[in-house]
Amino acid sequence: MPAVYLPAQFASQDRALALALLAEQPLAQLTTLDAAGEPFVSHLPLVAQERGQALVLLGHLARANPQVAQLRQQGRALVSVLGPHAYLSPSVYPDLARVPTWNYLALHARVSVEVVDGALAKDRLLKALIARVEPPYAEQWRAMEPGLAERMLGAIVGFEFHVTELDLKLKLNQHRREAHAATHARYAAGNDHERALARWMERLGLAHEAHRHSAGAGHRRHPGGQEPQKHRAGAVVQPGHAAARAGRGRQAARRRRRAAPDRAAGRPGRAGPDEAGHGRERPAAGKRRKIGPGGRFFTAFLAAGA
Repeated sequence: MPAVYLPAQFASQDRALALALLAEQPLAQLTTLDAAGEPFVSHLPLVAQERGQALVLLGHLARANPQVAQLRQQGRALVSVLGPHAYLSPSVYPDLARVPTWNYLALHARVSVEVVDGALAKDRLLKALIARVEPPYAEQWRAMEPGLAERMLGAIVGFEFHVTELDLKLKLNQHRREAHAATHARYAAGNDHERALARWMERLGLAHEAHRHSAGAGHRRHPGGQEPQKHRAGAVVQPGHAAARAGRGRQAARRRRRAAPDRAAGRPGRAGPDEAGHGRERPAAGKRRKIGPGGRFFTAFLAAGA
């Protein structure tokens, strides 16, 4: 079973990518269990070595660290590395029915532990670390007084962590192809972590794929699948507004049909029932008309043909 929740779309079995992440982010989290069975964590830099098909991680801890005894007793541990990570806004999607997420790269390795505590072995281990992070320091280390070097070596315990299970999680929204172009553009213009994720998208081929899909990208869709409707003035009317406008248009058409016989006969108005069934006179344009039994008046200016 993986050491981490690992959906298939984010899982990678590519050791080269795992080594690349370790090289970029050498500071790892080392987890063991203390005497009470509770997790105990140390943070330490690690250097990866490939030995044939085997993968070994080299590191060391202060001798005073309680985890040294735990590693000796338990003989196994969990190594975790967190790579670049960043927030992703739902605004990168072509529709509105989305939520935010956080993208990241992470590596988790179950390891067996080999203690390295001899002076010569620890010297070789330290030189491997130096060669990876600051090669010029090797000369200074070699020139150090023997007594001082021995005391420094005595204050640490080295370890070789032999990887028995490796889980590489690359969460870059691989399954959201419609947003790859916008995601890459957003990250490429962002902070250090975001730019690093943009480079990883390029490494995984997601940026190239993004450009292919962005060519056919459309505008943002309205929730529920209804699209805004454009009218002759170029304004955008939401679906509910369009329905109301259509209803008003139908009412106007009915008024024009009722008024047509009067206009054809040259009459200024005609009698007809109101909504309550009472007879009332339809006035000509610009005339007052009486409505309702209460005798209230208002001025109705009826445009010709309205």
